[in-house]
Amino acid sequence: MEPRRETKIKVYLVDDQAMFRAALRSLLNQRSELEVVGSNGDARRALEEIQTLRPDVVVLDISMPGLSGLDTIPLIRKLLPRAKIVMLTHHEGDTFVAQALQAGADGCFSKDSDPAELALAIEAAYRGDPARRRW
Repeated sequence: MEPRRETKIKVYLVDDQAMFRAALRSLLNQRSELEVVGSNGDARRALEEIQTLRPDVVVLDISMPGLSGLDTIPLIRKLLPRAKIVMLTHHEGDTFVAQALQAGADGCFSKDSDPAELALAIEAAYRGDPARRRW
């Protein structure tokens, strides 16, 4: 049994679909070890908030209008080098996953996965679990 964390893992959500972000927020806030500190549907605005809020983990949609998730990864890395990045994707092909990991994501999570598994993916990324980069 792992020891209880003294502080919560701070999570920031970036996805262009407002209803999906709200659902993720609700789902993740049910977990005592996680705290959603912010969310945005626009990657550029999200970068401003991320710099201020300093989350431990950024959950980032791969494909968004304007600035894509793939293009946002290096910008997050520049602002918060220690933050972990978990990419969300509805694309099942390995190409997007490989591109995300090569760009610096710590892991990828399919939007078709069981919702309860997202919290586990966030925790694994936070711990730096190298064995699981695709959930």
